[in-house]
Amino acid sequence: MSVVPGLLFAVTKPFDPNLTEQEFNDWYNNKHIVDVVNCGLAANGFRYRNADPSASWPYLAIYRLPDLKKLYDPVFMVNVPTDSPKSWGKGYMPDVAKAELRGYELVRVFEPTERSRNKDGYAKVLVNAEIESDESPEEFVVTFAKDHLGSINGQDGYRRSMLYKSAEAFVPRESKSADDERAGTEFHAAQQQRLTYLAVYEFDQAPADVAAVVKGKNVGVWNYITEYGTGLYRIEPTPGRR
Repeated sequence: MSVVPGLLFAVTKPFDPNLTEQEFNDWYNNKHIVDVVNCGLAANGFRYRNADPSASWPYLAIYRLPDLKKLYDPVFMVNVPTDSPKSWGKGYMPDVAKAELRGYELVRVFEPTERSRNKDGYAKVLVNAEIESDESPEEFVVTFAKDHLGSINGQDGYRRSMLYKSAEAFVPRESKSADDERAGTEFHAAQQQRLTYLAVYEFDQAPADVAAVVKGKNVGVWNYITEYGTGLYRIEPTPGRR
């Protein structure tokens, strides 16, 4: 079977009043992302804070997946550690934070412009937008390049863009007890999402007027927190390049 690269897009919001945000972030940054990468699911993981302090989801983690099929393989996913520290007195992340997870299949990486081609390391700002279209991925690549990238390419600090198409969504399992020693994901695949494309743009700094240059819905602007993994800039095996 062919390997299909993809993305796990995970937004979170801690809600437990007995858990400080710093404690949650220390665990997520130094333990959870490391576990997700080291178990073999992701090549790397990046974490961001929402630039809008009033947004419903304050945090985003994106995991670039060499093989999207692993994300929907229950035998593999049961071995992905998601347990929280015993000191929290909770079992798994759904007990302390709300989360929404979505899987996406990589359609195309649009290479950076000449002025940013040689930059290494992480991008400081990530912007995402959802775009609904009835076009096939092959057709939409052309539309995206024509109608969406033109306004992006001229922005100062622009690095590159990735285009994904929706795969299956996820829903939380029932909470597990703090005494449950088993590893394993606390989410499982649900229904197929409506075909939606996810555009992910990397910048060194956010555009001055995001609304004027980024088309789509549910636009998010995220500031870099941390990353873990390999190939911090060029990482994904891509089905095509432009």
